[in-house]
Amino acid sequence: MADLEEHAFRRDRRFLVRLVVLLVLGGVGGLWAVSHLTSRSFAGCAARTFGGADESAPASP
Repeated sequence: MADLEEHAFRRDRRFLVRLVVLLVLGGVGGLWAVSHLTSRSFAGCAARTFGGADESAPASP
């Protein structure tokens, strides 16, 4: 019985390690995506692309 408990705790530890690694990777990926989506080059591209959507002239770069 003790062997089963030890095996279960070992599996729980591996699950927690995987969970923490995935959370860290998700956080880093999210920060990377936000930094690129809010950059000036992307914002200017989006403004030029969607400028005609409301019939207003897009700002010149």
